[in-house]
Amino acid sequence: MYEDETYEAIISRMKERVAEKYPEFDYREGSMIFNALAPAAMELAILYDAVDNVLDEQFVQTASRESLLKMCVQMGVNTDQFAATYCTVKAQFDAEIEVGTRWNCDVYNYVVTDYIGIENSMWLYHMVCETAGSAPNFTIGEITPINYVNNNLKNAVIVEVTTTAQDEWTDDEIRSAYIDKVNNSSIDGNVAQYNAWAKAYPGVGKHKVFPLWNGANTVKVSILDEDSLPCTTEFLAEFQEYLDPNVSGMGDGVAPIGAFVTASTATTKTINVSAEVSVEDGYDSDAVFAMLTEVLSVYFRSISYEKPYVNYMNVGAVLSDVDGVDFINLLKINNSTANIALADEEVPVIGTATWTLVSS
Repeated sequence: MYEDETYEAIISRMKERVAEKYPEFDYREGSMIFNALAPAAMELAILYDAVDNVLDEQFVQTASRESLLKMCVQMGVNTDQFAATYCTVKAQFDAEIEVGTRWNCDVYNYVVTDYIGIENSMWLYHMVCETAGSAPNFTIGEITPINYVNNNLKNAVIVEVTTTAQDEWTDDEIRSAYIDKVNNSSIDGNVAQYNAWAKAYPGVGKHKVFPLWNGANTVKVSILDEDSLPCTTEFLAEFQEYLDPNVSGMGDGVAPIGAFVTASTATTKTINVSAEVSVEDGYDSDAVFAMLTEVLSVYFRSISYEKPYVNYMNVGAVLSDVDGVDFINLLKINNSTANIALADEEVPVIGTATWTLVSS
């Protein structure tokens, strides 16, 4: 608004005003009049710039991140969701280790958080990555200790990414969340209200709301667990009780009177994958194959209830990025090179993974 109020524009106006009364004075740069006006003109230019910034901070389209977060708090938007999170993994060891020890895999470090149990003579533990964000989400494989560990330990491997992490939200993503909150106030049982109820319920991950799915006054809320997989029957029953017990429409749950709400979860779509894989020198092919299968499983969870199909090209890109892979050839998903469509309540899960080793 005040971008034209520059130092040059202000001092020019000031000289013109003085000149109207004292035209005989010298106004050139370095003169007494100029030197008297210049500091005031500079301060006014700085003030206009500050006022312009204050105005920008009042509107969501131009506000800085700090002001955006304050606006979100005022509107009741949960700002904790904007922070980057840390992925958790399951690792197996051929000897018992201590909780709290630190390990390295690729460029990422991990801390052992808790003991899971013993399976096939291997000790299983959960670990959390020390690097926030989505970059480590597809990192599995052999790990090396950072701290001193049991001398008897010979094998340590991350075998599964149990919880994927998200990147810190960008300013534009925060703006979208604020605008979405303003435009979709959660009140009186609208779609935003059902989304809020699902999001607030412990254990619910991704979800979808289907208004009028079975006629007037019917609503379906389809949920996944926190790992983006179908919920158990027991958990679904608890969520149904929370929303609308017995689908009665009596308002005994959080749903309003007259709304017949059905809680549901997804069915799985099995995705079989096959490809020829060239493995780089120095890598164990079996370990690379295991990593390919796990990374693909993580990728499928990341697109569950987000994408209407499994994209063939994206599958190839995810596999090609696995550490130790030289190239992928003759990739097929469900014996095809086409995208695989997903129904509204269908999530992809890995079926058979057939990897054929070929030389480069």
